[in-house]
Amino acid sequence: MQKEAVTTLGESQAVIDNIGGLVSSVDSQSFRAAISRLEGLLLALEQLESKVYQELEHKHGKGRPDSPGFRQWMAEYQLSFPMANLDRTRDLISPLRQLNAWLNSPACV
Repeated sequence: MQKEAVTTLGESQAVIDNIGGLVSSVDSQSFRAAISRLEGLLLALEQLESKVYQELEHKHGKGRPDSPGFRQWMAEYQLSFPMANLDRTRDLISPLRQLNAWLNSPACV
């Protein structure tokens, strides 16, 4: 799964760069291609999030990845942050979803 995460992270940067390039080139074909690529990235990130969550549940127990008490206990008493990769994945997904919604909104299209 680590290789998949690294590949997806690289694709994230490429998609962001591609969307940034739309500022200087606003043709509709490039715009649609960038949105399609962003939507593909979001799908890959959501699948990665699901895999990470399932792996954490398998290791720590059902519901534990989102349990505030378990997270606090792991951080304070075990000095461990096993949910860090899950949180980072979610932290990347959220703004990309917002960007996708904006790019597909009447204000942008």
